[in-house]
Parts: sequence; structure tokens; C-alpha cells
Amino acid sequence: MKPSNAITLLLALCLLPAASTIAADTTIRVGGTGSSLSMMKILAAAYHESYPDMHVKVVPRLGSNGGMRALLAKKIDIAISALPLNKDARKAGAVQDEYARTPYTFTQHPDNPPLKSITTAQLANIFIGTTKNWTGGQVMRLVMRPLNDSDTLFMQNIAPEVNEAVKVALTRKGIIMAPTDRDSADALESISGAFGVSTLAQIKAEQRKLKPIALNGVMPSIQALESGQYKYYKSLSIVTRKNPDSATQRFIAYVRSQAGQQLLREYDHVVVPKQ
Repeated sequence: MKPSNAITLLLALCLLPAASTIAADTTIRVGGTGSSLSMMKILAAAYHESYPDMHVKVVPRLGSNGGMRALLAKKIDIAISALPLNKDARKAGAVQDEYARTPYTFTQHPDNPPLKSITTAQLANIFIGTTKNWTGGQVMRLVMRPLNDSDTLFMQNIAPEVNEAVKVALTRKGIIMAPTDRDSADALESISGAFGVSTLAQIKAEQRKLKPIALNGVMPSIQALESGQYKYYKSLSIVTRKNPDSATQRFIAYVRSQAGQQLLREYDHVVVPKQ
């Protein structure tokens, strides 16, 4: 962490109410994009260890947009989003703060014939259906995400030919449509021949058996992302209502603290300095 960032974080922590001024056994609720939920549980456990009266409940199966809706309805206190603020959130004055990025990666069922690297041209052929089998003849099972999901947007932004191929893939019969990040990872791990997308953070935090695949010869890693050699990542943001309460602010400060940042990096996140 740069000295200026460390000083800013220290000042922010000092300005927050002391834990003793927050009601005992306070619980805040966090939900949103599925790929971040296991990481939030890891952060929540470490936070609770430091502040035993503070509890963080992670609410599953909301997704980015569902998390923002739940936030505005006051069902949760923090939404974790991989998308920009939607219209309703902007109108309500919600505040978005990008805190980390994690490399996207294509991946496959652990027992598939090993695929160490893939090109954009090969991706397009898989999505269109020109390539239907793995080496050795095993049927390739394509795991896709819904049209406006952040994972789908990532795939469409790789290259123009991949964008068009993804549009075709979403209309194909026989593809496996995974509504959530966890559904996608479950399908990739359990369905023989499966191929799809995940993130390094989700794979590590959920202890998945999935192996990353290099894209155009570059293996995804946080080091490659930081150097600019690898360009594809999922942006993760904390979204709150306009004036979050003291307990919510304190957990956010922990995520931004040195301890929180170390945990994020350990689980394949590149920390984004607070703007």
C-alpha cells in the first residue's frame, strides 16, 4: 500500500465510531454477485474474530442487480456488484466503490482432456458450435450465462468475432444455462465435457477443482493483470445506500484495511485503491 493510501485509510478508521458505540451483537447483511460471496464469508469470519460483537450475514443467490434491488428495499446493507449502478440505484443515490478486480478465466470439467491455452478463433468456433468435441471425441458441453450477466459481457468484449459467436451460442439448443456464478461453477465441476467461464477468486475461495486456461497464450493471474499482460477481469464494487450506518461503515473500513487487503490478495484479487 502507498504511504498516502495508508494514511488516508488510518484517518478513515479513526473517524468511524468505536465498536463500543455500536449496539452489541450487531449484524449487517451482504449480498450480490455470486463469485464474491465466498470471499465475503472469509472476510466476515476474520472481521468477527477481530470484533466478536460484529456479525456479517452473507445472503446467497441475489446476483449484482438482485443485490442492488435488495439494498434499495433495505433487505441488505451492502450489495457486491460486478455491474455499474442500475437506473433505480442511481436515482436513489446509491454509492458505488470499486474495491477489487479478479481475473476472468475460461475453464473446464476437471476430467476433460487437458486444454492449457485457447485462442479467440477457437473460442468463436466453440460458441458457434463448429467445435463440438474435445480431443478424443468427448462431447463438449457449453456452460453459458444469461445475456446481460457480467460474465457474458466479458466474453462479448474479448473480440468482435467472439461477440457474434456468443450471440449464436445463447440461441443454441443443448447449452447449459447457469443463472448464477455458483450454478456455473457447479456445472463446470459436475458435468463431464463442460466448458465455460469463472474467475480466479471464485475458484480459490470456493476451493474448486477447476483449472484456468490461458487465453491467447497468456495465463490469467493477478500478476499478469497488474502488469497489463492479461486484460480480462471482473470488477467488484461495494454498493451502499446514500448514508450507511456506523456498523456498515466499519465493515467496509475493514475490507479496505491492510488485513482485508491481504486476504483479498491471497484469494486472487487485485485491490483497487479508494478513489
